[in-house]
Amino acid sequence: MIIEMNAAYLDFINNYIDMQAANTKNSDKYFHCKANCEAASHGAIGYTISIGISEIREISDEYIKKDSAEDCNADRAANDYGRRGGSRKSNGVSCQQICDKYRPNGLPSNY
Repeated sequence: MIIEMNAAYLDFINNYIDMQAANTKNSDKYFHCKANCEAASHGAIGYTISIGISEIREISDEYIKKDSAEDCNADRAANDYGRRGGSRKSNGVSCQQICDKYRPNGLPSNY
């Protein structure tokens, strides 16, 4: 259980670092999706952690950073899409493939 928890937290940290390093316009939903997908692929613990981290982030964005509710809800949709994909992930399908619909033009292929 501890291993899955740590792995889920690391998925979010690594995707945040990658998002910052990529510095590509409109890439946040892709990285939201991918972090949630990767965390949820660690089972029920990872799935639950992904819900908590994502919702805390969206509440902070909406009420502290004053992002629009529309943008936060779009992030929530990307988060949920990734979680659902990660919880069903099998047959070698990567989270990059699962979240491809959120991948912005110009995002380097290593992400």
